[in-house]
Amino acid sequence: MKQYFTILLFLLTAQLAFGQPKVEMKVDSTNMMIGDQMRMELQVKHNSKSVVLLPKGVKLGDKIEVLSERNKVTNISADEILTTKQMTITAFDSGVYNVPPVPVQVETNGIIDTFFQKRFN
Repeated sequence: MKQYFTILLFLLTAQLAFGQPKVEMKVDSTNMMIGDQMRMELQVKHNSKSVVLLPKGVKLGDKIEVLSERNKVTNISADEILTTKQMTITAFDSGVYNVPPVPVQVETNGIIDTFFQKRFN
């Protein structure tokens, strides 16, 4: 009986661990000249039963300006979807900038959770 309980607990835990959305922020370069444009992507990998609510009008601080943004949805497999927010950004002042975490809401079975990407600069 204990063995069955252990197996059941493992299966339930594995389902929860693999069912969590993965949020990442990617940039096409880490260096940029003043006034240059750079592409930044906020990517959310989630299961097909979830709905991702990407933020509109993203603010990345006082010195980074978002010029344009668009959303894209890609089916990775029958169970997995990649939702991407592509942003074109620029800066008009020299320095090192920290990009603040961008909140992403994911709705699964009527429950809404908020996730953030890892902070990077």
